[in-house]
Amino acid sequence: MSDSPHQERRTIAPDATDDDEKSGRVTRRTVLAGAAATAAVTVVAVDSPARAHSVDANSDMDAFAQLSAALTGIDKNKLSPFVDPVDIKRDYFNWVNEREPAAFENLLRIAKENTGGQPDSAQAILAKVPAGDDATLTQSEIEAKYLARSIVLMWYLGAWYDPHKLRMSDASPLDFKVISPKAYTQAWALRVAQAHPMGFSEMQFGYWARKPDTPLHFIGKDI
Repeated sequence: MSDSPHQERRTIAPDATDDDEKSGRVTRRTVLAGAAATAAVTVVAVDSPARAHSVDANSDMDAFAQLSAALTGIDKNKLSPFVDPVDIKRDYFNWVNEREPAAFENLLRIAKENTGGQPDSAQAILAKVPAGDDATLTQSEIEAKYLARSIVLMWYLGAWYDPHKLRMSDASPLDFKVISPKAYTQAWALRVAQAHPMGFSEMQFGYWARKPDTPLHFIGKDI
């Protein structure tokens, strides 16, 4: 053979010079530069969803917690605790934002506009969330109305009910999708009932022998 293994390994030069790059010779510098450029393009593609609206991590997430607390009747600090290793709210936020960005943005705006300076933010938010007969609402209000219902079901059941199908109330049974294994364990319907999902429990062994805690312990409010 005309070329030795040693010669083949040297086809990629260990150090690049201007003459190397001008001649098109493959060098270590050009290989690394190409890899970096490819990685940069990949990151931009992943971080720029086409449908979702631009998210302000702090104000939008806080608005989502305020909105969810108003819609579900569960205390905001239960839905969005200061220490939150599970962080199911972020999964829910991203899920809705990817599927219904326009209606979601409208609901977040309502939460932001009716939270600050209000003695009862929940009631202020609920008063502005579209409700009533669809015939009296605009298309965007109708979309926000049924998305609000989907958000309630999402928190209580850990499942997604398409708001467009919820609008078709005659559809029976309604299709749904369990959002994730984590969502299955965090469904609030069972917590409100002071129970736990099949196959998973955060409760201490023998809890059934004790008198149940009050709703305040579970949802942050007395019923």
